[in-house]
Amino acid sequence: MSSDADPLAGLHQASECSAILERMNEFLDHELDGTTAAEAIQAHLDACEQCLDDYDVVFALKQLVNRCCRAEKAPQQLRVTIMTSITRWRAG
Repeated sequence: MSSDADPLAGLHQASECSAILERMNEFLDHELDGTTAAEAIQAHLDACEQCLDDYDVVFALKQLVNRCCRAEKAPQQLRVTIMTSITRWRAG
């Protein structure tokens, strides 16, 4: 190990990876605000093999759930409750 090596590099990488993983579903669902966040996540995925592997797993799982549960619909009352909550949350 070089004496010039940054001892915090691994910590920084782990912290950045954690932040990417927290936003992975938003990224996959195209729900990120603006293109800057999506571009930053894509750049990280291009450079980080571990996060790219995690992305592949989450992507495959989302596809599987979508394929297996396509015919399932939430009960109408649940849909109304969720939409009401979202509306209130957006209103602040």
